[in-house]
Amino acid sequence: MPDVECVLAPVSSSGLIAGVATAIKESATHVAVIGVQPERANAAYVSRQHGAPATIDYWDSMADGLSAVRPGAFPFAHVQRYVDDIVLVSEADIAAAFRTLLFRGKVLGEPASVVAAAGFLSGKVAQGRKTVALVTGGNVVADVAQRLLADG
Repeated sequence: MPDVECVLAPVSSSGLIAGVATAIKESATHVAVIGVQPERANAAYVSRQHGAPATIDYWDSMADGLSAVRPGAFPFAHVQRYVDDIVLVSEADIAAAFRTLLFRGKVLGEPASVVAAAGFLSGKVAQGRKTVALVTGGNVVADVAQRLLADG
């Protein structure tokens, strides 16, 4: 997608977004790279505020695939260099993105994998650009899917 202007990626320990951001920024510096984390699982977000990897003492999100309480030191260095921003989404934002991807896009994503889409769909990321939101996995169990569907 040569005309992409913004790429959104879920963030946990920062490995995925570090690789994505490095690849993009080394070849297309004009493309914005934005990480998305749950509000209650936000170690990379807190770390960016501190300027160094920081450990959070809590974690509570349906996005269990994003359960890192501290970003890795090496990936975090790349996040600091290449990632333009990290935004936070609520549990309701994640559930809404799950339903939107399933019903409108016919994509079954696990809660952790739909946080990037949640960043866009919730308006936490500017809407006026050609944006790609990475969906990174579909390992959702039936009871979680049922709970997410019931919330809508």
